[in-house]
Amino acid sequence: MKVKEIISMILRIILILLVASFLANFFVTVKELWETSLWLAIIFILATLISVMLVYFYLRTDKSWFLNPRKIFVKKKTVNFEQKNTAMQEHLDSIKNTDFIDSKTKLKIPIIGSRLSGKTAIIDQLIKSQKQKKENNYLELNLIELPPISSLSENNLTIIEKYFKCPLILLITNQDITNYEFDIIKNFSEQNCHVLVVLNKADILQKQAKLQIIESIKQNISKLENILGVISISASPIEIYRIIQAEDGSETEQSFFPKPDMDELLKALYQFTNDNNINQLHFTRDNNNV
Repeated sequence: MKVKEIISMILRIILILLVASFLANFFVTVKELWETSLWLAIIFILATLISVMLVYFYLRTDKSWFLNPRKIFVKKKTVNFEQKNTAMQEHLDSIKNTDFIDSKTKLKIPIIGSRLSGKTAIIDQLIKSQKQKKENNYLELNLIELPPISSLSENNLTIIEKYFKCPLILLITNQDITNYEFDIIKNFSEQNCHVLVVLNKADILQKQAKLQIIESIKQNISKLENILGVISISASPIEIYRIIQAEDGSETEQSFFPKPDMDELLKALYQFTNDNNINQLHFTRDNNNV
């Protein structure tokens, strides 16, 4: 067993002991308060539960090493490339024989995101949006859906590093980016890979909240290079209910699903490939991605 794994195990044992100690003291305090005053006991229990929930959700949002001690020992690996990819055409000419560019008409694009961010729905909608008939000058974008990544563990870093040579990645989120998502973006940008951040499920956000999230993401990644931008889409809008009132005053409830909004993503992809004078983008799904 490696030293870092032993230390990680010790940290987890300490965490378990701390939790056990807290629970023991908690029940002793509740018993004492219960004998003194029922209301004091109830208030203490509620205050404790609220505190625990706040700490739990903070740690989940912050992706602290406290929940994943091995993250302390994860070292970011770098890969040096001889050529810098500053445009699509340069990639097609310089690394067209790599695993990510099969020919001048096919480009592989990995899609990264946490669980429930909507990666599958985005791929489905991109495939549905295309024309059935291929035009003469088209570019095939082979979309690779990576497994959910919730931390920069050694295993996840190994997966990510396989795609450092790709010209473009899509990072999908449905909220402000977390620390590990920022690290993913930073890793790719340092390898001269273009990154497009996609805020999905924008339909469930109020307009002001959506703008605040987009602005926050832009500020967080403003010092990084090779960032194409931050866009918002709705690949699979939620069902909307509305009340219809008849002339006699009776009301009936109707529901419908809004049309998916993929315009900003399609526009960004076309702009990225504009140097090649592409008339059409043809989307396919890679089923053997990892």
